[in-house]
Amino acid sequence: MSNVDTVKKMYAAFTRGDITAIIEKLDENVEWDTEVGVTGVPWLEPQRGRGNVPKFFNNLAMMEITKFEPHTFFEQGNKVFTLVRIEATMNGKRYTIPNEGHYFTFTPNGQVANFQHVTDTATAQRMARGE
Repeated sequence: MSNVDTVKKMYAAFTRGDITAIIEKLDENVEWDTEVGVTGVPWLEPQRGRGNVPKFFNNLAMMEITKFEPHTFFEQGNKVFTLVRIEATMNGKRYTIPNEGHYFTFTPNGQVANFQHVTDTATAQRMARGE
């Protein structure tokens, strides 16, 4: 199975709410959003280690995701970059991020070693503040 196939399976698990299936694809020492923390945005807080990544999904549950459409995949070596259209409602307000990036790095045995969001942090901060 290619790394893109793994990412697609993780997205399918996300859309059906199967967070356990996602966690199983992660390396024990995975780094999740550790490159740049976004102040005031709980779902973009850095997480280290497979056991801590469920915090991301718990924080993400603050919003209602109404559309989650991965639409473009790039793969080179052990790296996958995906563009995703996201629409969400939070605190009664609707938000759209047409091209959020998800950057995955894989171990040689096909587990996710690193995951980073490449996103509109200003919109994420407005969402978190309810603006």
